[in-house]
Amino acid sequence: QMWADQLAHLVADEDASRPDLEMLASDLREFYESMTYGPYRIEVADPKTGQVDVLWQGKAPQRVDNRVHIESRGLVTVSFDFGWGRRGEAVVNLVIITITIFIMMGFSLLISNSVSTIALAPLEEILANVRHIGSTIYRRGEHMQLQMRNWRTSARQSEYQGKTLSMKHPEAMMLPQSSDEDLTIETVLLERVVSKIAALSEITMQRTRPQDMQTLQYLGETETSQAPFRYLSETDESRGNSRFMENVDDKNWEALQELGMGSWLLNPLLLEPSEKRDVSVAIVSLASRQVSEDVDDVIAPFVDEAASRYLHAPQYHNWAHAVDVTNTMFTMLTICGGGQLVLLSRLEEFALLVSAVCHDIAHPGFSNDFLVQTSHELAIIYNDTSPLENMHCATLFEIVRNPAMDVFKALPREQRKEVRSICVEAILHTDNVHHVGLVKALQMFGEMNSEILDHARQLTEFGEDDSTSAWPPRELAEALQEPEARQMLRNAAFHLSDISNPVKPFEICQQWAYCVLEEFFTQGDKMEALGLPVPALLDRERTIKPFSQISFIEFFVAPCVFSMVRVLAPLRSLQDEMITNLGRWADEWQAEVQPPEEEVLNVANRLRRLEERAVTGRQKSVDTQAARRLRQSRQVSQMLSARLGSFISGRQSEHPVQLANDKSSSASSSMVPSRESS
Repeated sequence: QMWADQLAHLVADEDASRPDLEMLASDLREFYESMTYGPYRIEVADPKTGQVDVLWQGKAPQRVDNRVHIESRGLVTVSFDFGWGRRGEAVVNLVIITITIFIMMGFSLLISNSVSTIALAPLEEILANVRHIGSTIYRRGEHMQLQMRNWRTSARQSEYQGKTLSMKHPEAMMLPQSSDEDLTIETVLLERVVSKIAALSEITMQRTRPQDMQTLQYLGETETSQAPFRYLSETDESRGNSRFMENVDDKNWEALQELGMGSWLLNPLLLEPSEKRDVSVAIVSLASRQVSEDVDDVIAPFVDEAASRYLHAPQYHNWAHAVDVTNTMFTMLTICGGGQLVLLSRLEEFALLVSAVCHDIAHPGFSNDFLVQTSHELAIIYNDTSPLENMHCATLFEIVRNPAMDVFKALPREQRKEVRSICVEAILHTDNVHHVGLVKALQMFGEMNSEILDHARQLTEFGEDDSTSAWPPRELAEALQEPEARQMLRNAAFHLSDISNPVKPFEICQQWAYCVLEEFFTQGDKMEALGLPVPALLDRERTIKPFSQISFIEFFVAPCVFSMVRVLAPLRSLQDEMITNLGRWADEWQAEVQPPEEEVLNVANRLRRLEERAVTGRQKSVDTQAARRLRQSRQVSQMLSARLGSFISGRQSEHPVQLANDKSSSASSSMVPSRESS
């Protein structure tokens, strides 16, 4: 407007000439050359005649909206082009809109992923599990229907057979004899399937938490990150060279039996170092001869090196504990491998026993949580995820890298890979953060295969002295050949062996309990010195030893034992011993604390409920504890004596579910020879 006013003033001046107007117009154009807008036409009118003359003309913008006309006194009209400025604004607006769209798309993708992670992925996993469970129940339902029909047919054969069957299979007597028998079978079958689904839902949703902080501490209920539970991909079953022991040293074998090897009576705390070495070497040797014949020369160096790597400072996690777990795992495999069908392959058994020797190697006597809190080197190396267990695995395979100690040297590459997977999984699952997951997996398997397990349990309850030869039934062996079931069984059995002290005779149980508590107290003293909060279970001033064991067994050990005994019926004596030990600990607690009557009744009710949860068919004999142990020891001895025949004759088939062609050479996964057979 100022430029227009100046031009109009100059036009109105009679003394101004056209060159003066053109000079002012030129100054105007130069002024706007550095700007995004400027004039494109200048018109002037004669003050006297009103005739309009174009003083200067440039290129006009195409869009009328970009044209702006500035007038002054009716004498001058300056037209400006605002196209470049508006085009710049449009470009900026487009950029802003584009950025906004991309931001909205990014946030939409983020929200979508969050919703998928939080809601859809768990829902898909739940639906996949439901489909898997549904298909499994459908298959089991067909099996139950066929089983019911067979029971009804057998029940009708004779009155005597009917009475006998009703005692062993009461489900058969539930079916009325009518013309609508098929419909009745379907109704009963549907009822049982629905009850099975309800039981599975309850197992999935329940979360049993201890009532005291001591057991919570042992369960690992802290904020420490947990390693995810994962399943391994199973390779084809590989069985090695299948050579067996040719000679047995009778005197050495008799000495090992007297020490308690292959039974629940072995107490490594009372053994000399040479005796602990002999037991470990014997167990690993017997296992190795099932898969290879050329490793005898490395077993003793391997055991010696493993023993030397265990520290002397820990009161519990030491070499004696490793020997105890190895023998417990060995005894468990022996008792559960006495029939014609086997549950685990010889390679799996060998891997588990080697893992047992090194499962706590180089343990410093402090928990994972302590290592994480103090930023220990192991916690930093393994990113706060099961640092001890990862270290145990690494140390085991560091030892076998030495050819003079490589117990896996005779295995082909694929078998070494499978053995490594089994060892790593088994040792990692000794971390107590996996305890609840293992127990739930056992419970789920128990509910999914309840009819098979009931039948398997009846084989041990109603059978004669040789009833173990009929266990496991083929249906159970086949159910446990699923890759997930196989891995669950290995890891759960290994974990139970690691925490098996409460299922041993009370004298042994008590010694181990005091050892682990003393190790806890040592850690508590260290935490107090470092200014860290000391949990109740680690405080020697606050912990009541007998009561801590009651809670530990009730909330930690018992669920695992009950679930394992339901799957592996020959182990039912373990829950008897555990219940007996609970009573002994309760007596110790009353004698030490002299609690009020109300607390005594509360603990008594807890023990009563625990006993009611025991698997049906648990031994309830009224004979003395010594007589029961004698019977169990005799049963184990008979089982061990029967094993040497399979070592000499060899197995007839290489598949893990195998049926012997001859009773004298029946296949077995057990590894203990007997002095009598030799």
